[in-house]
Amino acid sequence: GSLLLREALGSLGHSVWLAPHWNGDTEIARIKDVDVIVGCQIAERSTSYLGTFARDEGIHLVLNSSEQFTAPQSRDAMISFDGDKLNEEVIAFQSIACAELYQHIASHPRLAHKDKYRFLGLPRYDLSVDPDLRGVETAALVARYRLPAGGRRFLYLSSLLFDESFRDVPVEDMQRFKYQDLVDRNKELAAHITPVLKDIVNRLLGPDDVLLIKKHPWDLSDYFERQFDHPQVRMLRDVEYIVPCLDAADFVLHSFSTAAIEAWVMGKPTIAIIPHAHRKSLALSHMQHEVLAETFGEIADLVHNYPSPGPKDAVQQFLAGRCDGMATIRLAREIHGLSAKAVRRPFREGRRWFIEKTAKHFLSSLGYMGQQNLNSRMQQFIRWERERLLIRLRYTPALRRYVERHRAVLHGAAMPVLSTSPLGGQL
Repeated sequence: GSLLLREALGSLGHSVWLAPHWNGDTEIARIKDVDVIVGCQIAERSTSYLGTFARDEGIHLVLNSSEQFTAPQSRDAMISFDGDKLNEEVIAFQSIACAELYQHIASHPRLAHKDKYRFLGLPRYDLSVDPDLRGVETAALVARYRLPAGGRRFLYLSSLLFDESFRDVPVEDMQRFKYQDLVDRNKELAAHITPVLKDIVNRLLGPDDVLLIKKHPWDLSDYFERQFDHPQVRMLRDVEYIVPCLDAADFVLHSFSTAAIEAWVMGKPTIAIIPHAHRKSLALSHMQHEVLAETFGEIADLVHNYPSPGPKDAVQQFLAGRCDGMATIRLAREIHGLSAKAVRRPFREGRRWFIEKTAKHFLSSLGYMGQQNLNSRMQQFIRWERERLLIRLRYTPALRRYVERHRAVLHGAAMPVLSTSPLGGQL
């Protein structure tokens, strides 16, 4: 999604750099003397520095979170920074995709600048909507994991995170967002889901069927590897992009993953495996449309008799008409409308500083970061950075075709009329 936005902004004449949030993102902003920073939500104290930095440096901050479909009690986290402050203090604007989140913002008693929240859709989903984009890696993924051509492919998307993923999270974030409660709940869910998945492998899969397991990107444990050692189970690498995984699947299983919405966009049947005891605590906004199951027997029945209409029929209503594959275009146009700095200040830290930091960020963009704090999470980050050049080469032709198809609208033609308002009524 970031690569697609880069191509769109580049078509509009802008220079765009991608920097990992965890490795000197504010440094590269100074090196390039940027006008705009595009980032995700900044609610945690560990990420809120981006808001403070942008405000102090006079840089526009645009928030484009890939996760917005949350439980009602968590919606304020999407519009907060530095713990409990409202992010409208530091942002130029924020892209909103979830109609329920937008309604929450519209009725929020403390927000003074509601015009900073733009209902643009979720650019992340553009790659799922567009057949050319979603198919870039599918054939390679099928070959890489030796997926049989004639059998069914069941994909389980895990949203479960365990203790290993929170070892370096600041104490204040652990307490404010109740991450330990999340870990404890996930352990209970895993104890229920694992036997169900094993029953699927042993009792539902035919000779040419396979079960693909996609761990959460932040899952640093080896839980699933220890649980599943079977010739018809494929453990997908953590660097695999979710869209080709979904594109290659026939049935998508999960518990509360927001990637289920991408599966709906692609017309895939989805089933959420959730014990009744946990359904209230997992009432994310998209789950009201999901097909739920608790036992293996319920899943087997749904596989053979999936309900119609399924969740995919609720996508346009759920996303208020903004699942049209053009959210990136809308976001790029909004960014294009922001003003540039009146005065450019290159080298203000000194030429030597500029050369040293530029070299460092060039090496880090290739995945070479030196021997700094190489814990398991940093090792994972380095692997992702080393994959980025390959991913860019793989996707660039399709991304440019997308931008060219939408060139007229991107450069100022009228946007297509959307059918549904997030606040009710028609547009």
